[in-house]
Amino acid sequence: MYNPQTGEELRIEVKNKTREWPSIKGIIDNQTLLIFVNFENKKDNERPDFYILNTKDWQEFLKKCNF
Repeated sequence: MYNPQTGEELRIEVKNKTREWPSIKGIIDNQTLLIFVNFENKKDNERPDFYILNTKDWQEFLKKCNF
């Protein structure tokens, strides 16, 4: 995504889950957002769960999971 006011770009990656999360490599820079969308056990009329992570969030997640 490009912001014409700042001239900066932001990469947005979206991963979805139906039974398990796909292979996730993580976030390597400050210009990336990783969005997880969880459809598991959701009915057609239910909203999925959303998780939006930036670089700092990703690093904190890795520390909690001991990766």
